[in-house]
Amino acid sequence: MRIALLDVNFLVHLLGLAVRNHGKLVTFDKSIPLNALRGASAGHLVLP
Repeated sequence: MRIALLDVNFLVHLLGLAVRNHGKLVTFDKSIPLNALRGASAGHLVLP
């Protein structure tokens, strides 16, 4: 069983806040689906 540090739904919520406030979400998690959020683009998500 794999235990995630943060739930994907919570990360999508944080991405939504970034989109609404014209910001970016920085994360190491590559599993966040951009198509789950209207208006989100690759520019809103920073993967170092």
